[in-house]
Amino acid sequence: MLAAHGPDAPQWISPGGRLLVLHDDIAVPTLDLSARWNAPNSAPAPGGAVLMLQTQPHASPFGLGVDATGGRDTLVFWPLPAALQTLCGVQAAAWTGVPWQPQSEYPVLLLDLDWLQTEVGT
Repeated sequence: MLAAHGPDAPQWISPGGRLLVLHDDIAVPTLDLSARWNAPNSAPAPGGAVLMLQTQPHASPFGLGVDATGGRDTLVFWPLPAALQTLCGVQAAAWTGVPWQPQSEYPVLLLDLDWLQTEVGT
């Protein structure tokens, strides 16, 4: 991860309909997984937090829109079947929180960076 930008980072929709975020004075394409997974033809919405990612040292960076960022935890991940990995870009999933406090539990997804880069089209 290169950086994390909060919802106050400059974001806009390009004339082509792509979500962009300003990173190091460059407009970087950003992937909104919620729109991609739930409604592939929906318009992206600026205003959320963005993680800046890069698959290789000299590759173009891209953004990943997220609802929130959290701390560091030690988690056990379970791999998803290969067919699901290629469909949604999730390699594995984990569950965090306290089982006897359901409001503290949430899923954590391990995403495939190469799949994300392909989806954002950089």
